[in-house]
Order: sequence, then C-alpha cells, then structure tokens
Amino acid sequence: MKCIFCGEEFTLEGIRSTCGSCGESRDCDKVRCPACGQDNPRVKELITMMNDLLKSNE
Repeated sequence: MKCIFCGEEFTLEGIRSTCGSCGESRDCDKVRCPACGQDNPRVKELITMMNDLLKSNE
C-alpha cells in the first residue's frame, strides 16, 4: 500500500505495529501508516495486488 498523505510505501505486515492502537474494533475500515501515523482507507489485498501488476506492466 501507499500512504495517501506522505507517500510512504508499506506492506500490510508493516502496519501491525501501528494499527489497533486507537482502540477501535477489529472491523475498522482504516489502515494507519507506520511512517506518518495518518489513517488511510483500507484497500483489499486483491485490489492492491492488481494495482501492483498494472504498474509492473507499464
């Protein structure tokens, strides 16, 4: 994923240290950037994977 605020690229594994610290339920629809701490809308892994494939074919 790429943070829409700071542009940092991060993996879903990388956000485990920052996500969940706000106390919201596990069904949260946001992902917290480990670099800047801003909440980004959650993107399904499949969409992310498809975007990566499209970028690699450019």
